[in-house]
Amino acid sequence: MAIGRQSGVQISYQSDLTGNARRVEGFSDAIDAESALRRVLHGSGLSHHFTDRNTVLIQRTAQVSRASYDGEAYNLAPILVTPDVAEGPSNRETPYSTPAPTAHISNEEIERFRGSDAGDIFRGTPGVVSGEARNGAGGLSINIRGLQGMGRVRVEVDGTTNAVEVPQGYQGYSDRTFVDPDFIAGVDVSKGSEAASNGMVGTVRMRTLEAGDVVAEGERFGFRLKGGFGTNTSSSTAGAKGGYTFPGGSNEPAVAIPSPTGMDRPGLLEPTQGHGSAIAAFKGDQFETLIGYARRERGNYHAGTNGSSANPYIVENKEVCGWWCETWPQYVEVGGLANYRAGEEILNTELKTESLLAKTAYRFGNGHQVKFTYSWFESEAGDRMASRMQIPRSEPVQMDNTSLTRVNSYNFNYTWKPAGSDVWDLDARVFLTELNQRQAWNRSGWTLRKPSDFGLPDDFRIGSDVSTWGVTLKNTSKINTGRGDIKLEYGLSHQNERVSPSDYTTERNGRMLVMP
Repeated sequence: MAIGRQSGVQISYQSDLTGNARRVEGFSDAIDAESALRRVLHGSGLSHHFTDRNTVLIQRTAQVSRASYDGEAYNLAPILVTPDVAEGPSNRETPYSTPAPTAHISNEEIERFRGSDAGDIFRGTPGVVSGEARNGAGGLSINIRGLQGMGRVRVEVDGTTNAVEVPQGYQGYSDRTFVDPDFIAGVDVSKGSEAASNGMVGTVRMRTLEAGDVVAEGERFGFRLKGGFGTNTSSSTAGAKGGYTFPGGSNEPAVAIPSPTGMDRPGLLEPTQGHGSAIAAFKGDQFETLIGYARRERGNYHAGTNGSSANPYIVENKEVCGWWCETWPQYVEVGGLANYRAGEEILNTELKTESLLAKTAYRFGNGHQVKFTYSWFESEAGDRMASRMQIPRSEPVQMDNTSLTRVNSYNFNYTWKPAGSDVWDLDARVFLTELNQRQAWNRSGWTLRKPSDFGLPDDFRIGSDVSTWGVTLKNTSKINTGRGDIKLEYGLSHQNERVSPSDYTTERNGRMLVMP
């Protein structure tokens, strides 16, 4: 090109770009090569950019990979942006595509921020927490926007429920759901009332692992082994006491006596707790299966050394009111949020769980699939009624017995989603959950009768048995109105729940019919 000869710039281009060569009017302006090229190529569908100060590359506009802004507008080829999301009911795009307050916790987030208890996976979710994370028998007690218990929050695991209500005395009730975090593949949270699930203040849907979560793309078999250990826990000792013992009357010396035990915190690198899981899966064109086992164990954890720990101090002439009021010449205040010292062993927080998950799915015909899931969960955990921990001056005591929770869940699921159909997206499910819970006889702290009064061993535990079965049927249809798409979700469901007390549960407090 003449511009190259006169300016001394090397101009490079592919030969096929000259097939539609066109002439331009000459000009005699004293301009630089950059401006000359811009004028010559204007409207030609070609663009240029300098690869160095003496070399220019001519390309079609859509081929330009790098160019500095020179004030001229270019028409680019269409750019198609597609989301990279996993298939299934749980995906990270849900909060951005749903016109409602929702949240999603991905498997990646669960792995990264797992914490030491199942409830820790909700720590980064706005408006959602799990109560009793360290004192809930290994269960999830979900709180959404400050409300929980009495069925206010619906928690589902693969479309089923295994929740049990546990009284907390004056603190109300907690709903506990049991699942091992190693088996959770994703969580979807819907905040607010939802008619489809009967969640009054919100719904939490958890999906457990499937073969596709373990088997790599293009492979048939997959295996996953996980394990870890931690420190900062100690083995529990029945009857151990913590914090301080305070004077019980106005005539007693105003002295707070510290517990002689509980301050033997393990070393930083001394392993005192651990967890592990093993999962194997097969994924074929039509058939897939998965089986997994998980186990975790820890003792009572130790409090941190920062924050408002117990620090007793004396208050002169304080009026103390219980059943009646009296003035104490000297009264010992805790001086902290709870009667625990910095770094002290927190009693009744030990945990031991075992879990099993088995899944089988078969796909056939035009979008038909059947799936069967069985899960088993068992835990032995520290459990103390919340109302017994609300008074800062009360002395913590290690319970004689842990609480036992055993869950067996069976789930049969049939789905039909024919290719190209906007009318049918059918999901039918039948499930059965058997939950047994046994708690220490004196969990409430107000026991009037003892197991020995009934000829029972001292470690006899009482509780409840919950049997839940249900059927759900729903379908989703999409309608294109020409002015927008409409999605209809409709169906029906039935759930039956039966709760019965175990032997001697109603006799624990004499004539008072009080569940544990």
